[in-house]
Amino acid sequence: PFARKGRSPVTQRAERLELIGEVGRSATALLDLDDLLGRAVHLVRDKFGYFSVAVMLVEESELVLRATTMESLAGDRTHRLKVGRDGITGWVAATGEPSMVADVQRDPRYVSFAGDAKTRSELAVPIRLAGRVIGVLDAQSVRVGAFGELELFTTQTVADQLAVAIGNSRLYRSVRQQAERLAAVNRVSAAVGAVLDLDTLLETVRREVTAVFRADAFFVALYDVRTDELDFRIQVDEGVREPPTREKVGAGFTSRVIREKRPLLVRDVAAELAGLPEPLLYGTGKMPRSWLGAPMVVGEELVGVVSVQTYGERPYGEEDRLLLATLADEVAVAIENARLYEGAREELAERRRTERVLRESEQQFRSLAEQSPNMIFIFGSRRFLYANPHCEAMMGWPREETCSPLFSWRR
Repeated sequence: PFARKGRSPVTQRAERLELIGEVGRSATALLDLDDLLGRAVHLVRDKFGYFSVAVMLVEESELVLRATTMESLAGDRTHRLKVGRDGITGWVAATGEPSMVADVQRDPRYVSFAGDAKTRSELAVPIRLAGRVIGVLDAQSVRVGAFGELELFTTQTVADQLAVAIGNSRLYRSVRQQAERLAAVNRVSAAVGAVLDLDTLLETVRREVTAVFRADAFFVALYDVRTDELDFRIQVDEGVREPPTREKVGAGFTSRVIREKRPLLVRDVAAELAGLPEPLLYGTGKMPRSWLGAPMVVGEELVGVVSVQTYGERPYGEEDRLLLATLADEVAVAIENARLYEGAREELAERRRTERVLRESEQQFRSLAEQSPNMIFIFGSRRFLYANPHCEAMMGWPREETCSPLFSWRR
């Protein structure tokens, strides 16, 4: 720790001020949150000689490890503690009060993890932003009683600087994500707006949406309100396109989106499945790590559901939910346009088929009438419309004259 022999109080204060200054400069220079937190924990460890320094941030009811000097845990987002229940840091996050533990072996709150067996004393301080605890800065030492009031003051000052930097980083990230979301919406909108063939449109949607979400699995299910069925018109799992299928609306994730007409985000399917309906699996049959689906709605009409799933470590989050919901609205309009075009094309084709049949029927009638030994004529609108050759011979007038609008029996 910092207060070792040979260092005067003046030197200690100067070095602490130097550390605070370095953290402040990093906070203004670095906007990427992981880079910022990684830089901060290493600065604190190197300056004070602590065994371990870490930053954990609050995510809902858990503390998630975001930066640490312990190589065995670096980059491990699965390292989580329940706020108020697990460890000294969990207690700090719940109470908003710092905790300075002289001997961790005498504190029942202490939780030991692989790699920190050397820890004998611990100092954890809250990271507050706008009056709310958003994380904990934690330092550990191999010496009993390594931390005092000076260490507490310095660590809390660093935590306060990190809070401002985290706020700035989150604001920057939010603005950047909004810009990326708008760019993605514009790109997808432009791509699908240029396609009117429904199957080609759905393939375009798959290509654009899976790229945006880095999805391992994707589908679009069109809703048939007459039969209460889902038409899984396009299903792709790990790059392999599955045949279309139809399913009755039931109790699965997709059916829930249909019933509630709102997006469904399942961040961790395995952890949350107990309170959710069993998902409908297809393709490889793998259970997704994270599932996200959004309804496609035009006005009050429910068009269907678009869904992305991932098998990887990165779960979908709130930003992904907002983005897919926005894209679903664009896709819904494009699908309706494609359906209208498809309907108009089918109607035109049917009209052409009908006209062809009528022409063929007329040609067959004329052929038979022309060869008939009987008088055959068509009379309508108070005049002859057609007369066959035998009729012409029997009446004594040419057909052209008989069928003329000027023909008169009285002349």
